[in-house]
Amino acid sequence: MKVLIRFLRRGQANAVEAKERLFDGEALTLGRSTDQVLQLKDRRVALRHASIALRAGTPVIASRSPAGIVVNDTLCRDAALRAGDTVRIGANVLRVFEPPAGIDLGFSFELDAEVAAEAAGLDSRRLDFQALSWRRAPVNWALAAATLALSLVIPASGLLDEGWQDRLRGGPLPDDGFWISGPLSPAHHNVGWRCETCHQQPFERVRNVACTDCHAGVGRHFAADGPVTGLETMRCAGCHAEHNEPATLVRRDDALCTDCHADIAAVAGAGAGIEDAADFHDAHPEFRLAAGGPQRLKFPHDVHLDPEGIEGKDGKDVVMACGDCHRPEADGGRMQPVTMLAHCADCHRLDFDPAFPDATVPHTDASTVLRRLVEYYSRSFLELYPDPQATAQPARLARVPGRVTDARERARLLQQARERAFTVARDLFERRSCHDCHEIAATGDPDDPWKVEPAKLRTAWMPKARFNHARHSTALSECGLCHDAARSKDAADVLMPKIEDCRECHGSGDWHRNPQNRVQSSCTMCHGFHDARHGAWEGAVR
Repeated sequence: MKVLIRFLRRGQANAVEAKERLFDGEALTLGRSTDQVLQLKDRRVALRHASIALRAGTPVIASRSPAGIVVNDTLCRDAALRAGDTVRIGANVLRVFEPPAGIDLGFSFELDAEVAAEAAGLDSRRLDFQALSWRRAPVNWALAAATLALSLVIPASGLLDEGWQDRLRGGPLPDDGFWISGPLSPAHHNVGWRCETCHQQPFERVRNVACTDCHAGVGRHFAADGPVTGLETMRCAGCHAEHNEPATLVRRDDALCTDCHADIAAVAGAGAGIEDAADFHDAHPEFRLAAGGPQRLKFPHDVHLDPEGIEGKDGKDVVMACGDCHRPEADGGRMQPVTMLAHCADCHRLDFDPAFPDATVPHTDASTVLRRLVEYYSRSFLELYPDPQATAQPARLARVPGRVTDARERARLLQQARERAFTVARDLFERRSCHDCHEIAATGDPDDPWKVEPAKLRTAWMPKARFNHARHSTALSECGLCHDAARSKDAADVLMPKIEDCRECHGSGDWHRNPQNRVQSSCTMCHGFHDARHGAWEGAVR
């Protein structure tokens, strides 16, 4: 929204001086606070009194204060602004005029001198000592002594004796709680009013050791052998300020991070390998994914997500969705690992014996699979397993397991079983099942000729960032909106969204700069501060 503001000032002989200013932003704010676009100097005006924004192309002023605003001599909460309208907020007068081309709204702004004078006359009467026949000096000294005793001497006396301190805190006299500059954050309510828990030395600032006594597991933000950043000399209370409004210990403003990261080379050195980041909206580097290495897995997403379906168990077509394999953890953050048993075994069966289709090999290393096959066929052949593919000799009479007494016959059957096991294993590893999904390497060992290359599937591609799938699971944010799996033909594809995909919904951490219809996104929305990998915080400032 573009607004032309014409500031009017009346001088001698009612001469009018005009000065213009062009505002370009989402909303023009009005109030007594210094962070407002248009500061209104009238004590009857709220700190953040009103705002002007476009609604369906029409400028609308809306009051944030119960006092409301006066538009064309009518008290209201909001109103559409048109040329000729007059808005009064305390002693401040806004008169709307027809804006020039390319401007959404134009108004003049001036102070009503008469109304301002009336407001100045609202001061309450001051205490007149002479009217009370009091002598000023003795009264002043008495009040000063009482103030000193109540605010300093009595509360400080509790520092001399712990028992007396407890009695002060439970009695009507002022105790050290009288000195508290603001409310205690909810995280420290368990401390109660025992100030000495954190303020271990009277009249000294809180030391880091007072924090780490309770928070021993807090990690530091930097590696001890990494670039010098100055963080090792910082105090915990430099970022976690207690007794402040609002009552929260965790700073969430972007300045917590951007004071250093906007020009990271200045504090960490040019060789730190960290890119500058100042605002997610337009000053944040592209996402950097963790190294994945070779996947060693043959998995085409596009085949499994065929809208016509794929052949499943029992030969029936199955239409798969992302949620069939990718399921979030209990907290909604990362995805649970994909496993053969839980997600693949229904369709990718590891059966190997046509005579006994329920018999399967375990999903494990090649040597274990081969050993299980040798054991299976050895037992089966010694029990005269009816396998027409294993031998062409006429079927023999069944014999009781373990009762083969002829050593030569036993050796022949075991050799035959071993040959059969190797034949089946070769089929599994080189032509189907294992070969369908995994990379198989030859070992050169005739007794253990295959090695299945293990799949290396990461569960965290951006380990230094936080992301919650549950919060993004809406009707407007299907999986395919961020992860283009339907066109992926290779398991090595990293189907992570680009930063521009996230910027379609997420904007700046500064609401003044945040584009319309974007989620206000500060650094701490996605990033934490402490890094537990680097051990406990050991700042030099104690």
